[in-house]
Amino acid sequence: MSEAVLEVRDVTRHYQKRRPGRPWQKDVVRAVDGIDLTLYRGEALGVVGESGCGKSTLAKLLVALEKPTSGEIRYRGKDINAVRGADWNTMRRNIQLLFQDPYASLDPRKTVANIVGEPFRIHRDLVPKHRIRDRVRELLDMVGLDPDHLDRYPHEFSGGQRQRIGIARGIALNPEILVCDEPVSALDVSVRAQVINLLTELRRELGLTIVFIAHDLDVVRHFSDRVITMYLGRIVEEGPCDAVYDRPSHPYTRALLSAAPRPDFDRPAVGRILLEGDPPSPINPPSGCSFHTRCWMARPECAQQVPPPFDLGDGHTARCLFADEVATANPHR
Repeated sequence: MSEAVLEVRDVTRHYQKRRPGRPWQKDVVRAVDGIDLTLYRGEALGVVGESGCGKSTLAKLLVALEKPTSGEIRYRGKDINAVRGADWNTMRRNIQLLFQDPYASLDPRKTVANIVGEPFRIHRDLVPKHRIRDRVRELLDMVGLDPDHLDRYPHEFSGGQRQRIGIARGIALNPEILVCDEPVSALDVSVRAQVINLLTELRRELGLTIVFIAHDLDVVRHFSDRVITMYLGRIVEEGPCDAVYDRPSHPYTRALLSAAPRPDFDRPAVGRILLEGDPPSPINPPSGCSFHTRCWMARPECAQQVPPPFDLGDGHTARCLFADEVATANPHR
């Protein structure tokens, strides 16, 4: 196993929400509710889960845009929310974020030269001022854009081109870790493939370690080495992509994979698992296993005990009391 570059230890992120009609009373929204995770150098880690499960909040925590309510996030052994001065600048250079929306993430009043060159004006020791435009040209060429377009504005580019500009900005400081928060969800299918191929090429050329958040399960399997499944602010399954996809060992992961679009449309989706009801509120999550209110395998003990990680071998774990039965259980009985 490669060396660990980022370690997340029992991290939570809770928000205060005022009650409608009773502003003096507040509820606690548990967006991220106790996550343990290790990111290894050079790997691509996929993060999947339905909307509202805490994926984007986790991304913001990893790049220090949000501070944990409790727990620690350590980069190279240092707590990223405790470092100051030169260590802070180094950490911010080495962990960058690629945003989901290529339309909202670029300032419409700035040219590409200003957008991609801004990191060099903040970290002035990397590139001399008179060399910034040349470096921006190099970055645009690296992501497949015409270097002569650096004086254009974001509205003059397509969605795929804008995301390439975002990638150029993300890799400008030669980061070690790139956190991609659903970078292709707003793009057309053909453009999506081009951006994925670009990220794959940059990962190989620059030695990037990537956290890849997405809803498209096929893309995650194609791009990632490992994958984690999140549900209601918690990691419920983690492991190598092939192990998780071929033998899902948490009922939620299995349901998620069964919902993926099938290429053979004429065949009925016999294995489709339909979950009943809506996800519980993060304000008042269920006791015990957070998934037990929608799980076809739920038993009385599931509501009483928070399941510990069940080791399935080769780094594959699932937080289910009956993880060894999930892959062969019949959800339609």
